[in-house]
Amino acid sequence: VSFFANKGEFLGIIGASGAGKTTVLRVLTGQLSPTDGRAFVGGMDVTKKRDLISLLVGYVPQLEHISLYYDFSALENAQFFGRLFGMRPKEIERRARQVLTILGFDEELMTKDIDKLSGGERKRVSISLGMIHDPPVLLLDEPTTGLDAHLRHETLNYLKELNFELGTTQVIISHDLEIVDYCT
Repeated sequence: VSFFANKGEFLGIIGASGAGKTTVLRVLTGQLSPTDGRAFVGGMDVTKKRDLISLLVGYVPQLEHISLYYDFSALENAQFFGRLFGMRPKEIERRARQVLTILGFDEELMTKDIDKLSGGERKRVSISLGMIHDPPVLLLDEPTTGLDAHLRHETLNYLKELNFELGTTQVIISHDLEIVDYCT
């Protein structure tokens, strides 16, 4: 596979189930080494600069339940994950509120425990955690999985808004052709 995204683009990668889309993202995040060829993110070789890749990349897994603490609110989840990047609590809160607001959250949703949020709201919290450290690149692994048609379009619109407002390069993988309408 070969592809390229310019700064600020919203790139869609579409393929059938089992085609290797998630494997590609795992290579780009440094979780897996490529068996052949090369992979670069932000101009850095992921096999040689693996320690720096986590700073350049935000990652949103397909299954948000593996990246969320259900007894925490969206803001508390942000505090936990932001600290992993060495961010200060006030900086984390400012960034979390900025991203969650773009994702359609009000104060009530930001402070409600994750286990009391809908599936679409949980997905958006997961997206906010991928953006907490202000990465130049956001990699999304089938972010509309498990959502009904209305919520899929709503989530894609929120992603497009994030892309527009923050200029983050986004790479979204999916088996749904509908993402084409949202990509640059």
